[in-house]
Amino acid sequence: MPFMTNYNFGDVVLVAFPTHGTLKKRPALVVLDTGDADIVLAPITTTKRIAPGDY
Repeated sequence: MPFMTNYNFGDVVLVAFPTHGTLKKRPALVVLDTGDADIVLAPITTTKRIAPGDY
């Protein structure tokens, strides 16, 4: 059985996000880890949004 890491809500991880045809490691926040091979992440950015609701 392959080694799997369990994450907790609020953990910050580095993930290779596709950016303009290349993979660049960016920080992401762990939103959900159900214990299987899938986790839900939210990318972290320092870019300020102009209007409320801009995502």
